[in-house]
Amino acid sequence: MKNIFFIFCLLTGSLFAAAQSDAIEVYILDASGTPTNIRSAPKGKVVDQVPVDGEWVFYVHSPRNGWWQIADGEYYDANPDNADENGDWRHMDLRGSNSGYWVHYSCIGFGLIGGEENHKLRVAPSNGSKVVYTVKTSEMYFHPIALKGEWVKVVSTDGKHTGWITRDMICSNPLTTCP
Repeated sequence: MKNIFFIFCLLTGSLFAAAQSDAIEVYILDASGTPTNIRSAPKGKVVDQVPVDGEWVFYVHSPRNGWWQIADGEYYDANPDNADENGDWRHMDLRGSNSGYWVHYSCIGFGLIGGEENHKLRVAPSNGSKVVYTVKTSEMYFHPIALKGEWVKVVSTDGKHTGWITRDMICSNPLTTCP
């Protein structure tokens, strides 16, 4: 019986580690100006809210029908002006759910690395696929809508451009362009 329990623990830990390695870092990009709802499941009960006062960053994975699961059940404020007297960033633990935490894609996002690089949005998750749009400004932001290996499907915050980018193009710091 101990062996079965040990194998179960190993498998569960492996699945959790795989989910974490598939996570992408995002920040709150909620145009509503109100606290962002965190739910117990996609379209589930609101169990927590991310405050408006901060530059809140967290990891998400396992997208499902427009919803992303929040990894580790925590988030932090990347704004150094909001750090404590020791210089530590504000850190918040989510609460209120035993089944995980979920956020809608329209409330999270990121910019792209670099200043004026020409990043290409592609029609499919492949470097050989057709380019559907070339991003020419660091002032454009995106919501993640799907994940496939090293590729993230995104939609611009204005809804005009959709395509696939590689994870290494993501700048998840809301205060810089990640040069």
